[in-house]
This record gives sequence, structure tokens and C-alpha cells, in this order.
Amino acid sequence: METPFDTKSQEYRVVPPEEVAAILQKQEAHIAAARAKAYEAGDWSSYLFLCTRRGLRLLKFCGIQHRLSDAEYWEMLAELWVDTELPSTNRPLWRELFTSTRGGREHLMSAAEHAVLNGLPPHVTLFRGAALKFARGMAWTLDRDKAAWFARRFEHGAIITATVPKCRVLACFLAREEDEVVIDSRRIRYEVLESERAVA
Repeated sequence: METPFDTKSQEYRVVPPEEVAAILQKQEAHIAAARAKAYEAGDWSSYLFLCTRRGLRLLKFCGIQHRLSDAEYWEMLAELWVDTELPSTNRPLWRELFTSTRGGREHLMSAAEHAVLNGLPPHVTLFRGAALKFARGMAWTLDRDKAAWFARRFEHGAIITATVPKCRVLACFLAREEDEVVIDSRRIRYEVLESERAVA
């Protein structure tokens, strides 16, 4: 009996490179058209997240921020941050966006995230798993075990800790179950708890 996993009856062919290129070009054209449609409609979330290169989304956001309401600005900034990888590569820009004086900042976080932020002590002990060259990043966690998980992702990763005044905390995010705390990390003092060998 043939099953969905039975490959004996399947026929495969090698797809020529030019055909692959044509398929990809068609897909890119479709996405570009969808992004243009979203832009015209003012559907800014779709406009940003239809940008397939994550690294460009932050720049696209900067280009449309003047078109956003205050609520949209903060909600979309949170979406972008949670979705991004390696935010340390754009740390000054992220810091500028998170410290904006725009109104409606309450829209940056959910009610549960606001509760976490409000419950933090005056001085907060945080952890971070990262390559040492990115030790002074903006993304930290309240969970040491989660920091260890991140440290294992990087060559020469380490568990880093810092205790910072609560006024340095810019946001708390729970979306990825990381107990994430975003801070203004300029000039903070940190300590390396464990190197990559210890957490491997």
C-alpha cells in the first residue's frame, strides 16, 4: 500500500538553475507587489514583515515612522525587536528608537509585561548569553538558564551578568518565553560568569 511517506512511486527531476531562478524571481515580484499594496493601504505591519531580509526591516521602520500613530510606533517597535536577530549590530539606532519621546509608550508592552516591569526592584540583576565582543548588548534576561542557552548558540559564548538601576530598563518582553529585559547598556559594568567551555 502506498503511503504519504512511500517514495518508490514518486518521480523526481533535477530542476535546471534557470528554472529555479525564474521561480525565485516570480516569488520576489509577488512579494514586492504585496509590499507596494500594503504601503499604499497604510498597512505598515504587512509592509515591514513582507520584507524578507530581517536586517532591512529596522531601516524600513525608520523610513515610515513619521507615518505611524504613536500607538502604531510602539506596537511595531516591539514586534520588530522580538523578531530581530543580533540587535547589537544596530545598538545606537535601537536605543534611539526605544528612548523616543513620542506619546503612547504604554503600547510598547502587554499588560503582563508592564506587570513584570513594575515589579522589578530598584536594582535589577540580569543575565546575558552572548559572544564576549557583544557583552554590553541591550538584550538581557532575568533567567540565568535562558542566558546559558543563548551562550551555547555562539562560538566563544559566555554567561554575563550585570546589576543595573531600574531606570536603565527600557522594556520587558515575554513573547518568546525568554523573560527578556531591554536596557540602555551604555557604560554598564558586567561580569563574566561562565565561558563557552563551562556552558557547552
